[in-house]
Amino acid sequence: MYLTGSAEQQLRSVRTEFVKRVSGPVLNELLDGLLQHTVINQEEMESVKVIAERTEKARDIIDMVLRKGTESCSRMINLLVELDPCLCSLLQINTNKGVLPPHRTGEPNDIYVLEKV
Repeated sequence: MYLTGSAEQQLRSVRTEFVKRVSGPVLNELLDGLLQHTVINQEEMESVKVIAERTEKARDIIDMVLRKGTESCSRMINLLVELDPCLCSLLQINTNKGVLPPHRTGEPNDIYVLEKV
């Protein structure tokens, strides 16, 4: 079962577990994605990149995005789903309410589709 509520509410509710569980490589890719989608600017990215400790970096990223509101939180969740779907499943955050987990279509190359409930 996935969390409900706005993207901001979802991120707030998983903040502690996100900080504990997100990996260093995912954090670096997340930073790049947040910059690319203009959620953060170059200066914000550089201020986080210099932080050596993974948990501090994770804390700074999620807090920075939370301060920017629901749209920025939604973009972060979308990026996280792409970068680390296992973590999102563990945290029970989801980009679409009412969406079932992916299933095989029977097509070559293990193509996955999402089905609306």
